[in-house]
Amino acid sequence: MPWSNQDGALLGTGLLFIGGAVLAFKKKATVPFKAAYFFSWVTAGPAIIMLVQPDKEELEKKLRAKGVLDDASLDEARRSRQAQMDALR
Repeated sequence: MPWSNQDGALLGTGLLFIGGAVLAFKKKATVPFKAAYFFSWVTAGPAIIMLVQPDKEELEKKLRAKGVLDDASLDEARRSRQAQMDALR
């Protein structure tokens, strides 16, 4: 779960919006609270999800160690995903 600059910036922005929402709530400022609350969900939420999920290489390494993933199944999954993407175009 490596941190990238994008993840850190998104989380920092989300935390600022959470702080703003708390301050607006305490001051009973409805419109600023609603705006800060909304933006805290769309910034802090995805940032937390991106930070806790494993990266692709780490996930493949764990699955290979458990014997769940082999080269043939990985190639099949990649071809299937590519076929789905081609069908969407």
